[in-house]
Amino acid sequence: MTERPPHPHQGRVIHKEITIDADAKRVYEAWADPKKISSWFVDRAEGDMRTDDVVTWIFEQFGMSLPVTVYAREEDEYLAFGGELLGRPPSLQEVILESDGGRTTLRLANSGFSDDDEGTETMAGTDSGWSMALAMLKLQIERHAAGHRRHVLVMQPAKVEFADLATRFFTTDGLATWIGRSASLGSDPLEVGAAVTIETIDGPVIEGSILAKTGWELLVDWPAQNGAISFKGFNAGPGTRMVGATFDAWDLDEAAFGEVEAMLRSAIGRLAESLGA
Repeated sequence: MTERPPHPHQGRVIHKEITIDADAKRVYEAWADPKKISSWFVDRAEGDMRTDDVVTWIFEQFGMSLPVTVYAREEDEYLAFGGELLGRPPSLQEVILESDGGRTTLRLANSGFSDDDEGTETMAGTDSGWSMALAMLKLQIERHAAGHRRHVLVMQPAKVEFADLATRFFTTDGLATWIGRSASLGSDPLEVGAAVTIETIDGPVIEGSILAKTGWELLVDWPAQNGAISFKGFNAGPGTRMVGATFDAWDLDEAAFGEVEAMLRSAIGRLAESLGA
């Protein structure tokens, strides 16, 4: 039995949990197999977490290649991985899988956040990001396991406090300032599972349900496009804050994907301008 964790967590720790309608083998492979992790999380991966001690996660739109050290693994049950950044505690991510009757509960622990203001902000952004990513993992495995993923992130710098994005993303009046000619939101306040319909200013109608919601990010299923759309804010370096949207679709043709991407570029431009980009 592999020691869990392989070394103690350092700094503050994020804990997440999600249940997925799939056996543990499929969920484990979604993390470990380089082709499968690029179906829901990274743009590309080099190396195989099932066999390699170091893999590389590649985020092409950020121009970033992230080396990830695999500390421990137990097939279909456990992965521990992480790395080190200068001036920060070593990061450790644990993925623990427990399967029952064809469903798998995934528990994630992510540590390495310092107690200073920078660590607090980084931790909050990472916590929000994992909520969105795990919801995307669930969607991909349960509904699009065999599909080919197209992904785009549209982003622009903006002068914004992330807490202020809640009004822009979670209310009909806020959506009308940048993306929605009209909107119907199925609950007030918005909750996971609520129905959402947004008649966009630039054409496509977004109609689906909320898959994840954090303090300033929103992920919405979009069945008509075989995918999901998210609205988000994040840091992109010291003093640089970004607003953006992602669109992920599986087995959607290039023309239809391009139409949504063009809509998002117009919408995020309006959002950034309205915030004082």
